[in-house]
Amino acid sequence: MRKENAGCHPEVSIIVPVYNVEKYLKQCLDSLVRQTLKEIEVICVNDGSTDGSLEILQEYACVDNRIIVLSQRNSGYGASMNRGISCAKGKYIGIVESDDFADESMFQKLYEKAQETSAQVVKSNYNIYCGAEEYYQENIKGIAYDTVFRPEEYPGIFSVAPSIWSGLYRADFLRNHEITFQETPGASYQDVSFFYLTLLYAERMVCVKDAFLNYRFDNAASSVHSTEKVYCIMSEFQRVWERYTREGETTLLAVIEAAKFIHYYDNYNRIDSLFQYAFLCEMSRELAEDEKKGLLQRKYWTDTDWERLLQIKEEPEHYFKSTNKEYINKYQLKGLTINASLKTEAIREAVRKSSKVILYGAGIYAEQIGREVERLHPVFAYAVTNPDKESRKELNGVRICGIEELMPYANEALIIVAVKKSSQPSIIVMLHEKGFGQILSVDGPTLEER
Repeated sequence: MRKENAGCHPEVSIIVPVYNVEKYLKQCLDSLVRQTLKEIEVICVNDGSTDGSLEILQEYACVDNRIIVLSQRNSGYGASMNRGISCAKGKYIGIVESDDFADESMFQKLYEKAQETSAQVVKSNYNIYCGAEEYYQENIKGIAYDTVFRPEEYPGIFSVAPSIWSGLYRADFLRNHEITFQETPGASYQDVSFFYLTLLYAERMVCVKDAFLNYRFDNAASSVHSTEKVYCIMSEFQRVWERYTREGETTLLAVIEAAKFIHYYDNYNRIDSLFQYAFLCEMSRELAEDEKKGLLQRKYWTDTDWERLLQIKEEPEHYFKSTNKEYINKYQLKGLTINASLKTEAIREAVRKSSKVILYGAGIYAEQIGREVERLHPVFAYAVTNPDKESRKELNGVRICGIEELMPYANEALIIVAVKKSSQPSIIVMLHEKGFGQILSVDGPTLEER
């Protein structure tokens, strides 16, 4: 690797968030130090990696002065990106994730297009890289190429995948409009609100048909396979809603609503099956509220998405039972009850890896489920809305608490909804609104219903 030094103020700052990606990191860095645009800096934010990633970064930084290594305790993708952008000195900001890699001409061509058009945002297509094969992905098909436009002139831009790493952004544009990332833990959808905020404020945007970034689709540790952050996508769109409303751009919300559904539906299919029913109940409630606001406008939806919308909004339980593989395999095909289902390995794993397990309920159903859970993990507490109305103060030797008392543990605890099936949806919505992020609802008959 040859010694490289830009020797002047960088034109482009490339932010590379890094967390435990030693297997792919060298390929990523090689693609950046070989860029035909030499006036760059590569800001690598090591987010508390526990593998050999930091050593690789330091090795490259010793050889190429354009590589800057920042280290921090593990804080998540959003915090890493915000730190990198805050330290950037370039006129433009580029993003390359550390398991992806760029064509050597990527930033030369995006930079030239930005300079030529005075664009605040330049967006290109990308390649999907899987098993050493590349597939061209025309993500922004239908948008006028090489033409300066405002996003509202092409509503289709609001429905494309965010793919924030396939673009270039004016640094002063991001800072002037306070376009940042949410600093939620891990790497879960933080690119969504960033993408929609760039569309909100951009006065000059340009799309390029070529693809320069190779998006890796074969990384088993990638966030797309994570099941940890069930509701992160909802908080991202809540942020989008608040900012658009604040800026008076409410006419675009119906367009974004259709795109939001696609993201929600993808999230439903990607999260662990144990949490799908809880997410679906919250999704159904939110869609019903959006309908009252007049945001569900048929003209922005495909036929398939509109049909799914109606099913989920009106019959979330039926939709869950018809699509959840765990339910179909272990309930419908085998007729198992709640007791048998608690013995499945998937639920064992969810309970065992939780720091605290709370059961919502204090009746005979909760007592039964609690005994099963106790074989795997101590029950921290039983929760109810109003403990004063309960005839007993303990269940299975564990205290019955008011849900408000347990809210300090909302981020760390797994809460199992241990009430009859008909009461679960409203309780799930209430728990989510109070900040509980790991909600497990287990379908099955109560003892009285057997």
